[in-house]
Amino acid sequence: MKNAGFKIFLVLVCCFALCALSFEIVSAYELLQPLPEGAGEIVETGLSDYLTWLYRFALGAAIFLAVLKIVIGGIYIIVGGASETAHSKGREMIEMALWGLLLAVSAWLLLNTINPDFVTGKFGIPPATIESKLPPATPTPPPTEFNNTVSPELSGFISCIKNSVPGLIITSRTDDNIALGLCNPTDPSESFNDPNNCQHAKNSCHYGGSSSSCVSKGSYAIDVSPSSYATVAGAAAGCGGVLGNYSTTAKCKNEGDHYHISIGAWYGCGCDTGMASCASQK
Repeated sequence: MKNAGFKIFLVLVCCFALCALSFEIVSAYELLQPLPEGAGEIVETGLSDYLTWLYRFALGAAIFLAVLKIVIGGIYIIVGGASETAHSKGREMIEMALWGLLLAVSAWLLLNTINPDFVTGKFGIPPATIESKLPPATPTPPPTEFNNTVSPELSGFISCIKNSVPGLIITSRTDDNIALGLCNPTDPSESFNDPNNCQHAKNSCHYGGSSSSCVSKGSYAIDVSPSSYATVAGAAAGCGGVLGNYSTTAKCKNEGDHYHISIGAWYGCGCDTGMASCASQK
């Protein structure tokens, strides 16, 4: 008798223990089959709605069964006549029904006392908020756009070397493909050393090297047509002496179809640093 009632009590308590552990995210789960609400009306429901409905159904079923047991027990007593066995069985059924009903109501009273929301389904544990202790990320600044012209330093150097070598033909200052929209030297995905894209090497002094301050000013190198290499190197070394140091300012390299002359290493542009000085080749 008491075991049966205790089982009903445990079932009801477990139903609402599950309800109490429903999180907001779980409650917002869209169920495949909504619960009926009134005549032909369908409403959106969550897991907590199902558990609340299950509790109400279990409580109603417990009351119904208890009443049914009391009725059946009464019938046993009425129709049993003088039979002590029938009377005893009827009284036992009524007693068991009353104990079960008492435990079911006690479960409701217990949960209602702890938190009335447990018996109405209006509950939910708010989502946890985690405060980040990491410093805010510093946005990466966009790359400096290349100034497609000669730098002021190279402009003075060109004027000097032209005075020293009359008729000198400069074949490249920056890159003709930049103006045609075929080359963006500050784009890391660009194709370099490509006559159809960027014609010079990546971070070339023709593009201001790898220093953003140089890139923003323009080119720090020129290519000239082949002539007397010693004459060009000597003139470049002399003009380098005007700008800075005679033996280290200007760098020269014979690349076959042209001479490459650069002053980017002297100005800290991060290019042509390993190239031999023009003074050593005159």
